[in-house]
Amino acid sequence: LTIPFLQANEWGLKPEQALALKVTWSKLCETPHSTCRGINAIMDQKNKAVREIFYSAAFFNGISEHRKSYSIATLHDHSHFFISLISQVIHSFDFRSVDILEHIDKIGVCHAGLKKFGFRQAVWEQLGEELIDALVVQVCIKSLRTQKPEDLKT
Repeated sequence: LTIPFLQANEWGLKPEQALALKVTWSKLCETPHSTCRGINAIMDQKNKAVREIFYSAAFFNGISEHRKSYSIATLHDHSHFFISLISQVIHSFDFRSVDILEHIDKIGVCHAGLKKFGFRQAVWEQLGEELIDALVVQVCIKSLRTQKPEDLKT
């Protein structure tokens, strides 16, 4: 049975890569781990640059006269939004659609003002690398759990 990962193919992912991402992400986010282990920690603790940029922007917006009516979401909220976005991207693998790309573009436009606080492409790349590290660790742990103790002896 071949699963047609249409959007994933257009993004240059092989079917087995897309399947691995889908399976790993669903396992990572299943109950009771619905906060997707490690993602909150990456944004709040491990990646200090994101935390500093976020709090600088929140402080600036808080004292700025022209932004009185603007309510900024917390860093914790943003980590949940980020998890939701990743889930949406992974679920979009099965469809050929520009909707997800338009959604990502809208998010980018909304965050363009963070450049003045240091939020650059390198920060996104670092977040991506840390996310992949979190996924790989979970895959390794899960594969160890399924092995028999005698298989682990060298």
